[in-house]
Amino acid sequence: MVLLPDGKILVVGYFSTTNGALVNRIARLLPDGSLDGSFAIGTGADASIEALALQPDGKILIGGAFTTFNGTGRNRIARLNADGSLDVTFDPGTGANDMVKELALQADGKVIIAGLFTHVNGTSKDRVARLNSTGTLEAGYNTGSGPSQDILDIALLPDDKLLIVGIFYQVGVVGSPRIARLNATGGYDATFNVGSGANEQVKCLAVQHDGGIIVGGWFTAVNGTGRNRIARLRNDATVTTTLFMSAILNGPYAAGTPPMKDDLRAASLVPATEPFTALGYQHRGGGGGETVQAGALNITGQGAIVDWVIAEVRTTANEVWMSKSALLRRDGGVVGMSGTSSISFTKPPGAYYIAIRHRNHLGVMTAAPITLSSSPTSINFTNPATPTYGTNAHKNVNGTMTLWPGDTNFNGTVKYAGSANDRDPILTLIGGTTPTSTVSNIYNGADLNMDGTVKYAGSANDRDIILQTIGGSVPTATRVAQLP
Repeated sequence: MVLLPDGKILVVGYFSTTNGALVNRIARLLPDGSLDGSFAIGTGADASIEALALQPDGKILIGGAFTTFNGTGRNRIARLNADGSLDVTFDPGTGANDMVKELALQADGKVIIAGLFTHVNGTSKDRVARLNSTGTLEAGYNTGSGPSQDILDIALLPDDKLLIVGIFYQVGVVGSPRIARLNATGGYDATFNVGSGANEQVKCLAVQHDGGIIVGGWFTAVNGTGRNRIARLRNDATVTTTLFMSAILNGPYAAGTPPMKDDLRAASLVPATEPFTALGYQHRGGGGGETVQAGALNITGQGAIVDWVIAEVRTTANEVWMSKSALLRRDGGVVGMSGTSSISFTKPPGAYYIAIRHRNHLGVMTAAPITLSSSPTSINFTNPATPTYGTNAHKNVNGTMTLWPGDTNFNGTVKYAGSANDRDPILTLIGGTTPTSTVSNIYNGADLNMDGTVKYAGSANDRDIILQTIGGSVPTATRVAQLP
């Protein structure tokens, strides 16, 4: 099952009907659970679909026991268009000769398949293989003689290494009972040592945000230690990456050097503890609850603190691996709790998306994963040359990229009218009945220009900022954060 960005749900399995309608092995449900009749799969798959993955372009990868899809031959692996029709540009040839139990999509568009098969398109590939984005077999992914028996589940890591679990007792000639890790080129990774492994089959696994690995199955011991059907393995291969990140908020933007005002700090309104947990944001990987160190909010000049932000490390465009609250300086620098030190993340080496978020500005993210290692990494979101995810992710002000302001309710969308709009919180805060009223000395999402005062009308008001962000001339327009 996969939840789609629009709230619809893709489901796959052994079924042939959904709510009485003939739907063979794959269906799309509307958010209320009813069948989406516009998802036109024709006769669908002739046997079970065991795995699916959603591409960033909306196309759908499926794997299983099927040999046809809507009457067209597709042996155990296929790709569908977003409307449910078969994507004929993805051609795996004769496909896999036995069931594909799992598949994983790499950031570069290549597809890893795993399961019971021993050949892919006529080439010997024991239970795991990698396909190019067109469906052809990638010859460079070499697993040798591969796992000795079936793979039942996989997990692709950020560095493109692959965790595999199943019934096998060795990979190639190396003993690795039922749990193993493969290198990015398909070979056995000897640095991942499970000892005597699991004493019975491992059916599933999941990787936690700290790199820990949860496995479940029929086993009663792992590496000689009693563990009934569930266990957690450590992943000790991690690196600490220092991030030099820069971003500018449009609300307090002021042309010049430094490019942002620090009115909130100057008025002692910036809280000492991060505000995002109280707003409903769930930090990942140990972040959350950060508190500024003594003296950090007393710094003046270019290094003065403007506000709090969130820095995110994502394994995919929509999967946050780690996040932490940080401080934003007037010069755009994102720093740690001392107000001067850079921020860092400890995680497995690999390529990750990097995003920055704010409580009343729309977040922005790198257009593609960036390789993070033990060497420092610089990401300058103020530079127009820095590629970002999505379309018009942030605002260009005379050559300086700034985050879009106006998200008073921190829901990722700027709206002037309609339900959950951003104008009403301003009116509510000032009292609602007298639009010329103001509220001063306040730290609140409705204060879009971040001067410590919430105003609905008059000079330097906060309402106009919403209109400017959505385009100004059409009050029913919206602007959505380019963060999946």
